[in-house]
Amino acid sequence: MRNWKKRSKVLKLFDKVYDAVLFIGYCRFSKTRFLRHKGVRIGEKCTIITKIQNFGTEPYLVKLGDNVTITHGVIFITHDGGTRLFRDEFPEMNPYGNVFGTIELGSDVFVGINSLLLPGSKISDNTLVGAGTIVKGNFEPGVVIAGNPGRVICGIDDYITKVRSQMVDLKSTNRRDLRIELEKHFNL
Repeated sequence: MRNWKKRSKVLKLFDKVYDAVLFIGYCRFSKTRFLRHKGVRIGEKCTIITKIQNFGTEPYLVKLGDNVTITHGVIFITHDGGTRLFRDEFPEMNPYGNVFGTIELGSDVFVGINSLLLPGSKISDNTLVGAGTIVKGNFEPGVVIAGNPGRVICGIDDYITKVRSQMVDLKSTNRRDLRIELEKHFNL
C-alpha cells in the first residue's frame, strides 16, 4: 500500500507539471483551448474567468453552451468525494470512487462569483446563477437561481425589469472616465 501512495504522489506531480507545460506551450495561454484539450465541451463566445483547476478532476464531464460566462471562483465538482470514507470496505469500489455526474450549462448562462456546481446538475438556456449559489439538480430556462441550496428566485424577465430600474446612465468608454462618472454619481 505504501508504494502505491508514493507512486500516486509522483503521478499527481507529473500530471501537474505536464498540464503546466501543455498550458504554456500548446494552448498559448488560452483557457478555453486548454479546457477543450482536457475534455470540457465549450460553445462559442464563452467567457471563463475562474481558474482552470476549478473544472475538477473530470473536466470531460462538463459541457458549456454558447455565450456562457463563468466568473471568478466558480467550482465544478463532478464526483462525490465522500465515498473515500468507505472505499476500502467494498471490493468493487474504484480507487477514484464510483459516484460521478455531468454538469451541463445551456446557452446564454451567467454563473456568479464563487458558485459551486455539483454533479448531476443541468442549467438550461437564458439563466443567471447568483453569486455564492450551490447548484444541484435541473433548472428550467429563463430563471434566476440563488441560495444554498440553489433555488429559483424569479424569472429572468423580472430580473431584467429590476435591473433596468437600478441602471446608472453612463457615457464613459474607458476605466478612467468610468471612475470619474461613478464618483460624481455617488457624490464621492
